Amino acid sequence: MLRSDDESYDIWKNEVGLDPKRIVRCGPEDNFWSMGNGEGPCGPSSEIFWDTQDPRYSEADDERWLEFWNLVFMQYHRTADGELKPLSTPCIDTGMGLERVASILQGKKNNFDTDIFQSIIGNIKHNETFAAALPPDTLLTYKRIIADHLRASVFLIAEGVYPNNNGRGYVLRRIIRRAVRAGKLLGIDAAVLSGLYPSLESAMGAAYPEVVERRKAIIAVLESEEKAFLKTLDKGMSLLEDIFASRSDDRMVSGRDAFLLYDTHGFPVDLTEIIARDHGWSVDIASFDQIQRESRERNRTSWKGGPSKKDAIAGEIEAACLEWQDASVQSHFCGYSIDPELKQASVTAKVAAFKELSNGDALAVIDPCPFYATGGGQQADTGMVTVTRDNSTRQFAVKTAVSLPNGKATVLHLTGAGGRHALFDAGQEVTGTVDMERRYGNAVHHTATHLLNSALRTVVGDSVMQAGSLVQPDSLRFDFTSAPLTSLQLGKVEEL
Repeated sequence: MLRSDDESYDIWKNEVGLDPKRIVRCGPEDNFWSMGNGEGPCGPSSEIFWDTQDPRYSEADDERWLEFWNLVFMQYHRTADGELKPLSTPCIDTGMGLERVASILQGKKNNFDTDIFQSIIGNIKHNETFAAALPPDTLLTYKRIIADHLRASVFLIAEGVYPNNNGRGYVLRRIIRRAVRAGKLLGIDAAVLSGLYPSLESAMGAAYPEVVERRKAIIAVLESEEKAFLKTLDKGMSLLEDIFASRSDDRMVSGRDAFLLYDTHGFPVDLTEIIARDHGWSVDIASFDQIQRESRERNRTSWKGGPSKKDAIAGEIEAACLEWQDASVQSHFCGYSIDPELKQASVTAKVAAFKELSNGDALAVIDPCPFYATGGGQQADTGMVTVTRDNSTRQFAVKTAVSLPNGKATVLHLTGAGGRHALFDAGQEVTGTVDMERRYGNAVHHTATHLLNSALRTVVGDSVMQAGSLVQPDSLRFDFTSAPLTSLQLGKVEEL
């Protein structure tokens, strides 16, 4: 506990009844929690440790003690200049390590010795020739990496995460590839995780039925990803060995070589760091990050065909939406009351907010609003807003519509309405006219996404999970996570 936290000391000693010899008072580097060194909630903490009584260590050795519970007394707010101010509503953030409690109840020294992990580790079949050359602790470490990464990978895939080069998909890819490398160091040249899957299912399937339900997809994804990396692993390792042999001066893998391993051979940079560290080397991460940024920028510029004003306008729209949300601007959607058989449908409304954009367009909120905003993968309604004032009538095209972040108003993007602020005073009566043919096209393709989802789940199984969609008046795109479909499966989906 924190050395200066007398209140906690008094509770542990006098209310809980702990022997003062069992209460260790430490400095803020050990027992004061905060979100880094920046501003935000923070406070002293108490950590509870279990004496494993491991005969290899004395009571003074950290390795003998297993932390299994932590309590953070969230009572301060740290300001930007470092001042600690009392929170108006303090609280206690408490967390217990479930697996660590399991290790205590089972009389084990750590999580990896518990029954679930041992049932997996015991089924890892290493190459005896390779194993004989490894220190026992190293052999055990590689097996623990495989078991831990198998569990993480299986549950990610069961939740609909699939390996790719972005976001959580890339996290999964890195986890799988670290495990493949650990298996390779044990002399395992085949796909190790997919082969071990039955052990994990046997240990955890009863408690987590989604693991059993999505067995085929999980095994297929693991096997495909492992085999793909095994094809490039040897080439990447050969390149690294050449680097280690030829550049012994600074013992640093250059950013360019690290990027080559990442871009060409599929080595996540953190895996390169691990391998380099095993050889007493380091990686020039700053240079790698710079090269990666430059590569992304080249790709982005190539894709876009050069810079445009779209980003600036998008920023203006975002700023206006946030401003109107803070000002509690609202509108009520009335589009469902419109007859879907009409080609065009008009509603009388009043202007609630208006803002000009730098490109000559403008934004407006009208209430009630008949326009459906972009959402759920479906594109927005379009149409016209008509203003009659001083015996003059003007029409402005509705290019698109978006919702405020809080969903309480629909913002219309009006083409060519810049400089027409006088026509859009708050309370000004206008007419909103929706292009119903476009809406009908959106509705048809929205329904088709649900039919496609049902067909995929019927043919492939419940392992199919929707990951997004794009609904347009004349087409749709349906994103889903699954193992690759066969030609036969595609044909059955089309028939349905």
